[in-house]
Amino acid sequence: MNYKEAGVDIALGNQFVRSLISNTSYPPEVISGIGGFCSLYRLPDTSILLAASCDGVGTKLKLAQQFKELGYLKTIGIDLVAMVVNDLITSGARPLFFLDYLSLSDITKQTDELEDIIFGIKKGCQEAGICLIGGETAEHPRKLYLGDLDVAGFGVGLVEEDNVLGPDRVREGDILLGIVSSGVHSNGFSLIRSLFPEVIRLGQNQQLLSSLMAPTIIYVKDLLEVYSVFKTSIHAAAHITGEGLEHNISRVVPDELIPIIDWDSFATPLLFLALQELGQIETSELRRVFNCGIGFVLVVDSVYASAISRTLQRLGQFTVVIGSVQKKSA
Repeated sequence: MNYKEAGVDIALGNQFVRSLISNTSYPPEVISGIGGFCSLYRLPDTSILLAASCDGVGTKLKLAQQFKELGYLKTIGIDLVAMVVNDLITSGARPLFFLDYLSLSDITKQTDELEDIIFGIKKGCQEAGICLIGGETAEHPRKLYLGDLDVAGFGVGLVEEDNVLGPDRVREGDILLGIVSSGVHSNGFSLIRSLFPEVIRLGQNQQLLSSLMAPTIIYVKDLLEVYSVFKTSIHAAAHITGEGLEHNISRVVPDELIPIIDWDSFATPLLFLALQELGQIETSELRRVFNCGIGFVLVVDSVYASAISRTLQRLGQFTVVIGSVQKKSA
């Protein structure tokens, strides 16, 4: 089975984004717009940039609803915050605040679900060191099926222009330093759910369900500390979400270079191997859809890679060198 058969067409989605980029013009204040992990906007007459991002949690929310009696709706808000703030931190920005959008079919029947989700959002904001300052709750009784709901999150951060991470800093020979994930995080759940046509089959395997629903790690506080110590030695950062390692790292590497991943440098966690076996998923598709155990990647100066790794591990983040940046072959 593959992602397209599960209903998600990655190629078509990328084509849509490319069309948006080609048909959008920006004022000079916009440093980066559509297509990046976050967008950057320069405040007038300053060197301060606003970083902005929005995201959701995909159909992981459906599983959280199906097994809400196990408390997963209380952690889905952590995922929501993580998906936004982990994108912001790829630019080097310090996240400031968060807003949410909750859409549901009938608030009178879904109040408990909303309270659980907001509980998780507040906890996620606390983990990220930011505040929830507002949002929107929209009731759509004849638009959504009874019981349906969806969530989205929006975040804003600040970064000095001289401290922005990205392709301009990346050099040949830079090291790819991977930071481990807590599991699948919040991507690939349309494929995961297609592997379980009967909800009871998943419900009977509590260990697998618990592993799948583990909240996305919020890397913000630890990364901000590392950024402050190794200001010029960290060149770029990638949040490993949809399309896996190769695609997301490529987004922060200049066109003339390429990230080379050593897939033998780390062991694919058993959770992903179990999904692969269950769905008879090709290895290439597994790597294209899931993070395969690496939730975030720093592109760093090779001289300082070991020191950066030791600092992250002291903070509780397990790291592994997963490859390097090389010139593209002719």
